[in-house]
Amino acid sequence: MLNQVCIAGNLGHDPEVRYTPTGLAIANLNLAVNEYYKDADGERQKRTHWFRATAFGRTAEIAVEYLHKGSKVGIAGQLVQRSWQDQDGNNRYSVEIRINQLELMGATNGNGNDLEAPPESRSRNDSPARPPAAPPAAPPTTPQPPRSAPPRQQRTSDAYEPPPEADIPF
Repeated sequence: MLNQVCIAGNLGHDPEVRYTPTGLAIANLNLAVNEYYKDADGERQKRTHWFRATAFGRTAEIAVEYLHKGSKVGIAGQLVQRSWQDQDGNNRYSVEIRINQLELMGATNGNGNDLEAPPESRSRNDSPARPPAAPPAAPPTTPQPPRSAPPRQQRTSDAYEPPPEADIPF
């Protein structure tokens, strides 16, 4: 099964941070994502969807340091359901996103000036803001015969691999 969510939106308020007794930072974010559509009369309408998200560790610290109300942010993570009892003894439930990737998108410092995103906030697949400089030109060499492509390496990952279909009991 796959439990992956990716959204981009604006923060509804400054991130709230707290720390566990062991010192782990936990940041809560509320993201607003706008949906635009045309109603029956052809008028453009806007609907805002709100998402709760939680970041841990260094990701939480980056969120608190660089994000504020209105900041554009992209997040990727997993949906998590929490349950608790309120003061009246009623069972309550909520679904939130546990952030494992955070991307600062056009963050500003409040004065309208753009901030540079720290390298830790970039995902592994993101390219840097500027393309790398071209390597220095190599001295001319004699032509070589074309090489065959290197053998494909198997990708190793800690990600969950589902069993083959033959092992599924239904």
